[in-house]
Amino acid sequence: MELSEYKIASGTKLYLHDNELIVFRCGIVCKIDKRLKRWMIVKSKPRKDGYCVIGLRDMKGMTRTFKKNRVVYKAFNQEWNINNSHNNQIDHINQRRNDNRISNLRNVDNSGNGHNTIKTMGYSYDRDVEQYRAYIMINKKLKYLGYFNNEVEARNKYLRAKYIFWWRRYIDKKKLASSFC
Repeated sequence: MELSEYKIASGTKLYLHDNELIVFRCGIVCKIDKRLKRWMIVKSKPRKDGYCVIGLRDMKGMTRTFKKNRVVYKAFNQEWNINNSHNNQIDHINQRRNDNRISNLRNVDNSGNGHNTIKTMGYSYDRDVEQYRAYIMINKKLKYLGYFNNEVEARNKYLRAKYIFWWRRYIDKKKLASSFC
């Protein structure tokens, strides 16, 4: 697919692995086809885990694959290190791994990325007291949120704590700090 000059001007340029790329806010990545001398959309392939990857060939002919979400985030955050992925992950806010819009991506650590799941339960049934106990893990420490008569109350308490401790932390750090003072 060929791109018009207008669309190219609205993208962000990125130089990666000897390739000049144009990355758009919607998550489309383009590179120049040297043979045809025009901009082309880079094809991405979904992996088994749901992440899309793109392959970029350098001047020596060596191909390196990158996760598309990391390429898009790097284009709009030039100082970010794309190669350090240990405690430097890109999280999909809406949990769809193929949605690579820049507005859906954020930089988080391992702990923050683990809390953006629907499957995280945060409560269990305690047979000794015959009630549901809510809890949350913060900085590798288990914080107990209390006992509740039914599962719905325990889950709601956990979701509220999850919002306060994790989600709001990445949305507005200043509000989080003031809520504990």
